[in-house]
Amino acid sequence: MVFLVRPSKAAFPEFHGEDTELRWALEQIKVSRLIGGYVWTVGDAVLVIQLYPASMDWREEDHPAGFPKHIASVGPVRAQHLRDPGLIGKVESILRKSDIILLLREQDGKSCILNELHGQRIYEQNGHMQDSTAVHVPCDQIWGRPEVPPELSDADRLMINELLRTPPSRPKFIRRGK
Repeated sequence: MVFLVRPSKAAFPEFHGEDTELRWALEQIKVSRLIGGYVWTVGDAVLVIQLYPASMDWREEDHPAGFPKHIASVGPVRAQHLRDPGLIGKVESILRKSDIILLLREQDGKSCILNELHGQRIYEQNGHMQDSTAVHVPCDQIWGRPEVPPELSDADRLMINELLRTPPSRPKFIRRGK
């Protein structure tokens, strides 16, 4: 008996927006929060959207009391995070001069966490320092926020609105004692 195993395409990243130098840099990354969602590139800015909970994520009810549910930060990209570690100098220089905006939709499907992280911050600040600038806003009010790139096209804004309105995914495992 012979089994053929075909590698499956990862669900993320899902790139949208402009084909920029920043997108090229992001495409070189194999592991990072920067590519763990829906990624819009516009000029020197990237908007990374993550919808919680994913079907395998912990739910809010799974977190111990006092444990932060979502941290709106990005760790620095290192050579081991790249498909070709030799590109670290070029990738890092592009990321350092970029604007990185995280948009995390929370479990209720209506609340969002928004954080603008200039590329330099992901290399110089730890997660708690980055997270301290995050703001909680209703998802339907993100467009008035200064953190969101105004250059996004109407079609991109419509697509993002639809994405934010999708219902949270159902859990893939049964929780005991809940």
